[in-house]
Amino acid sequence: DNNELQFNREFIGCTPERLFQVKDRGNERIVTSEALAGTRIRGLTPNADAELLQELLSSKKDMLENEITGNFIMDALKELEANGWLDKRSPEFFVESCDDENKSHTGRFFVRRLRHLQHICQTFEGRLSKNANIIDVSRSLLQNLHPTPAVCGDS
Repeated sequence: DNNELQFNREFIGCTPERLFQVKDRGNERIVTSEALAGTRIRGLTPNADAELLQELLSSKKDMLENEITGNFIMDALKELEANGWLDKRSPEFFVESCDDENKSHTGRFFVRRLRHLQHICQTFEGRLSKNANIIDVSRSLLQNLHPTPAVCGDS
C-alpha cells in the first residue's frame, strides 16, 4: 500500500530545519524536532552581520513566529505522549542546544547561521517509550508536523 510508511524509507524535504529525527542514544530512542522560524539575511561584513542578528533577536514578530512554531511541535510531541509512545519520564521537551560555531545562543532560543541566512531556532526532544513502534511514531509526526506554521502560518 503506497499510503503506508515502510522501513528504509525517508521523507525528504528541502529546508534547513529538521522536521524530526529518531536516533539511538545508548539504550534509549530519542525523537528530536526543531522550530526554525524568524529569518534575516547575513551581513556582508561582521558588523553588518551583528546588526542584522540583533535586529532579528529584537523582532517581536519573529520571536512570536518561532514561539508559535515551537508550541505546534510541542503539541505533536504531547500527542506521542498521550498515545504512550513518548516516555512520561522525559524531563522537558525543550533542549538548549548551541553546540557548533554557526549558532548564537540567546536563552532558550538560538540562531542558526547559514551561508546567506540566519534563523531563530529551538530544539525539542523526548525519549520514546519501549513499546513505541517507529512506524507509528513516524507516521504521527509526519501527519502532525508537516507543514509547520513557519511554512504556512498558524492554522
